[in-house]
Amino acid sequence: MKLFKMFFLILTFGLSVSSYAKDNLIWNDPLQDSIQINAPLEYIDSYNKYIVLNHDLKVRVSDFGKVEKNNKNRKYMLQKYGVQVFNQGKVYTIFESLVSLVSLVSLDSFVDFELLYHDKNIFAFRIREDSVINYMKKPYKNLSVNVFFYNFKNNKFIQIPVLNSDGIEGSKNVDLLKGDQVIYNSKNGYYSYSASIKRVGLNKVDIFRFSIGSKLNCISSTLGCEIFGVLPAQLNIKTK
Repeated sequence: MKLFKMFFLILTFGLSVSSYAKDNLIWNDPLQDSIQINAPLEYIDSYNKYIVLNHDLKVRVSDFGKVEKNNKNRKYMLQKYGVQVFNQGKVYTIFESLVSLVSLVSLDSFVDFELLYHDKNIFAFRIREDSVINYMKKPYKNLSVNVFFYNFKNNKFIQIPVLNSDGIEGSKNVDLLKGDQVIYNSKNGYYSYSASIKRVGLNKVDIFRFSIGSKLNCISSTLGCEIFGVLPAQLNIKTK
């Protein structure tokens, strides 16, 4: 009887561990959580790794698989990815592109995520894509930088296109992001983003600036405020 009870306890424990791992593998990795809970990682450069802001708020770059394309009988594969947030037990996709809530890049791409700022209402992050567009007749290099502000109280975000530069494949002839930061002005209650961009063709450094209110309303921008809009993050009902 004792042996049967012991076997039952072992079996039950084994099933509970397996169920936990299966149900929580994506967003509840105890090792990641324990490392980051007091000091969130600011930078990740691989898919499906997340940053812990607190127990109920995590963000990651998600791998959505590969997509086959066909252009003038030329077949090629692209990488599909997006940025997702685990917010109060629900998962939302907050990366916005022109056609969907995910982006497509060439397989020969380096995508990185950097957390720029976070407080009790807002977090801001940067996505940088360094790609070789090798499926075109004349391959070329592309560097793009986008910054996002996400309000996790109302689950809305705004996207800021900072840099999008093309150059000849194999060369370094593209504009470069030399540095950026987000600062909160507590006196006026707004957030300021600034970036230093090296324009290789003009051999100079430009300063890109953007200021935003706590409700994600554009206050001022190098590009003007007309092109920016606040969007709701999309609930992902399939991801636990």
